[in-house]
Amino acid sequence: MSFVPFCYPGWVVKLDWGTCKLMADEKVVYDADTGYVLLDQGRRHYENSKFRLYGCNAFEINDPDPAKRAKAIAGRDWFRVQVLGKQVCVRSMKYEEKFGRILTILWLNEADFLDNTKSLNRQLIDLGHAVSYMGELL
Repeated sequence: MSFVPFCYPGWVVKLDWGTCKLMADEKVVYDADTGYVLLDQGRRHYENSKFRLYGCNAFEINDPDPAKRAKAIAGRDWFRVQVLGKQVCVRSMKYEEKFGRILTILWLNEADFLDNTKSLNRQLIDLGHAVSYMGELL
C-alpha cells in the first residue's frame, strides 16, 4: 500500500500576532510563488507559515530588467486574484527550504488534489508567470 499525502485545508491569509487578527491584504502574497498560508492541521491546531511554491520559479519583483519585473508583477497580480483570502488545498512537499518556507503545491479545489496538471503551480508555469524549477513539477 502506498502512502497518500494529506490534503491540508489552508487559507491564504496572515495572522498578525500583535492584534490576533487575520489579514488578507496584498502583503500576504509577495510574488507569484511566495506568500502566507494558515494551515488547519486538525484538532484546533493552526499554523501560519510562509510558503514557497514547489517546482516553479516566478520572476522576481526586484529584477533590474524592466521586462522581467513587468512579468513578475503580472504573475503576482494573477496569483493574488486566484488565492488571496481564499481556502486552498495544500500539499507540503518539504517542511522547510533554505529560507524557512514550507514548499507546497496548491489547488483551489479538493477534487483536483494530487492532479498536478490542475495545481496553481502548474497554471503559473503554463500561463508564463513562472518557469519550471529543476523540472520537478510534473
